[in-house]
Amino acid sequence: MTFTTAHEHYVTVAGGLWTADVFKDIKAELLEHGHNPPYQVLVSQTDESTIKGLTGFTPVAEMGINYSANTELATFGPDYRGDGYNIGTIYDCFVRVIRGMPQYYGFAWKNYGANSQRNPLRIRTAKGQSRPQWLVQQDPRSTGSGAYPLQYASIFVEFGVGVGADRTNGTARYNNHAATWTDGTPT
Repeated sequence: MTFTTAHEHYVTVAGGLWTADVFKDIKAELLEHGHNPPYQVLVSQTDESTIKGLTGFTPVAEMGINYSANTELATFGPDYRGDGYNIGTIYDCFVRVIRGMPQYYGFAWKNYGANSQRNPLRIRTAKGQSRPQWLVQQDPRSTGSGAYPLQYASIFVEFGVGVGADRTNGTARYNNHAATWTDGTPT
């Protein structure tokens, strides 16, 4: 397949809502570039109830709720980290609500796991290193005694983040009434 400069992954969808077709399109676009499921999708808290009501959506088990034996649940867990929480799956997409994400916006990508060279963002380290190295030493400017060595410790780490050659594994969505991309306001 030949891609032109007009081929991009900032997709606008007229209508103002997340639909099952939006998730189908996310899957199709990432498959088109050779990225097999599952995919990660970040969405707004404001869009959570709409997405949970879609046909084909499978929720995660929520803490403190007993489900009947006939309830189908996604198995990747609720994962309550500070940045958001998982709500379920739809069309091979793991959906995560992120605090501060503007309504109608979303971002999807294929996660290949930590330190994978297939991820578009890479950690750059010093030549010969495979991951960042942490150096803890006594601060050479310290005039303190050696009785409490951590009191005068100095920690040094050097790394950077860069973009790899394969930038095809992400796609942004804007599901609003106007079919043109605009900057959102965090919620």
